[in-house]
Order: sequence, then structure tokens, then C-alpha cells
Amino acid sequence: MIFNMFHIPSYQIQVENWTEKQSQLLRLCNNSEFMNDDGISEVQTSYYGEDQSLNLVHDVVNILRREIQRFGREFDIRNPIVDYAWFQKYNDKDFHIPHNHGSEGWSCVVYIKFDPEVHKPTNFIAPFYDTKGSVITHIPKVNEGTMIFFPAMLTHYAPPSESHETRIILSFNIRTREMRVG
Repeated sequence: MIFNMFHIPSYQIQVENWTEKQSQLLRLCNNSEFMNDDGISEVQTSYYGEDQSLNLVHDVVNILRREIQRFGREFDIRNPIVDYAWFQKYNDKDFHIPHNHGSEGWSCVVYIKFDPEVHKPTNFIAPFYDTKGSVITHIPKVNEGTMIFFPAMLTHYAPPSESHETRIILSFNIRTREMRVG
């Protein structure tokens, strides 16, 4: 009997009422402050504005509530808590190195400005190799309005952009239980 020993859960959906929600998200994005502060990647991000993220989380949840609730129902998560949110912009040769968002919970990427003819989606790297020792990479098919929920521990990256047309994504992290302090 052939079977898969391990499975990495993920969830991909299209945002409902995308045109309206895209406009709302772009307004938030345009009001965000961007910087590049990691010293390696070439990406403009609003990640480093902690006060900014607190306000953004509230607005993101209001805009994407139905989609976040759908995700929660699909994975039997009674109270998915969005605890950090940020935007990223990519132009020309911008990229983001392989990284993850910690060992617990979920993360999400929402493609706000994305042209499949000129942009590349997020690439996901399996936490194990194939039987020949090669890295297993998943490159999803996405469009504007696509949301991908994935385990926060899953390594992923944005390959170098090859376009002058700006690619914009929203990312956020979801806790599935109250975190202990101390």
C-alpha cells in the first residue's frame, strides 16, 4: 500500500467582493509607511511599524472577516486571532529571502496587486526533501484576490521581481490559542 506519511495543511481561496475589498486594502497600503530594514532582502515593507500594525490588524479583520472565518471553519479553529499584519511592495529586482513566521499558528498572504503575466507568486519550501535529496518547492497559481493560509513554520520566499509593475501583498499572522507569557 502506498500512502503519504506527512501532509502540510494549507488553504487557498479567492476574496469575495474583490474589487471593493481591493480598493479598501490599497487605501490602507497607501497610508502605510514602508522601509527596508533587514539588510538582506530587497523589499519595501510596513512590517517594522508595530503601532501601525495594531491599527492595520483591526482594519484587515474588518475587511477580510468572512474569509478569515471561512478559514477558521475549514480547520475547526474557533477563534482565529490576527495578531500582526503588514504590506510588502516589490519592483524591479526586489525579493524576499527564505523565511518563516515562527513555530506556532498560521500565516496568510493576500495578493493585492498581482499580474500573473509579469509577477511571481510566493514560493513555499517543504520542511523535508524528496527521496533523491532535492528540495521540494510549491509554487501556487494565484491572481489578485487570492488568499493563501499556511502554517507559520513553513519556509517561503518571494523570488526576484522581473517587472517595473509593482507587486503588492498583504501578510498577517494568526494565533489559534492564547499564547502564554513567561
